[in-house]
Amino acid sequence: MPYNLRLSGRWRGTWVVKIYDNERLEPPHVTIRNKDDTWRVDLRTCKFMDDDPPPHKVPKDLCDEIIDRWETLRKAWDEMFPTNKVNPDTKGEDDDD
Repeated sequence: MPYNLRLSGRWRGTWVVKIYDNERLEPPHVTIRNKDDTWRVDLRTCKFMDDDPPPHKVPKDLCDEIIDRWETLRKAWDEMFPTNKVNPDTKGEDDDD
């Protein structure tokens, strides 16, 4: 099941920030969607992974809201994909010592 970041009211309905559940083999990332435009942001580097569409089309205020909840997104990825963690050197609570 995908993870949806609940956005504040001003973005809800037009923008979606999501971790899809079929991306376990890709680098850890969050997907930002607006209408037909889609951007991927690397959860390790906090950088846009694609140049098209241009990243500058994502409003700065929305980026700020996403960054404010960055650790929540990283944790969600790690829970969904424990074999492809954001920080592969970090052991989870359920990992053996």
